[in-house]
Amino acid sequence: MIDVFHFKTESPGQGIYIFSFSGNLDEHAQLPSLSDLVNVKKITFDFMGLKFISSAGIKSWILMIEDIKDIPGIEIEFLNCPKTVIDCVNSIEGFLPDKGYISSFKIPYFCEECDQSFTVLEPTSAVLPFLDKYLNNQKTFAEQNCPSCQKPAEIDLSVPQFLKFLKG
Repeated sequence: MIDVFHFKTESPGQGIYIFSFSGNLDEHAQLPSLSDLVNVKKITFDFMGLKFISSAGIKSWILMIEDIKDIPGIEIEFLNCPKTVIDCVNSIEGFLPDKGYISSFKIPYFCEECDQSFTVLEPTSAVLPFLDKYLNNQKTFAEQNCPSCQKPAEIDLSVPQFLKFLKG
């Protein structure tokens, strides 16, 4: 089954806009137009439901970000970022604008016992005080038990490589 891309927009007022994404950001995805936003002070992109980003989706994303990156004083927050978003931030210049920051991200885990993958949400603020230790393999994320079988699961990534986005 294909996860069709959807987005929801909220504007609680005072120039704040929240865009929540779900499904696959691919060649069929229609991203929101940001050029029409009025008196923008902050934009939050919530990636909680995002499953996948294709190269066509990346291109569309970069074009969308171009509409807002030069707005004076704008704050751009990335929230609930899955590994696919972090991989783009780490490898594609402009995916996260210079004025942007990541508030939280999902850490992928894998359980060899029952062959299940799952994620755990981590606030960036919990990592920053120990960033040097994470980047030098002196610290890692807490062990997690698989939600299916309750056996210990392993982190399914290279922690220093994954956290590259925090170095800048």
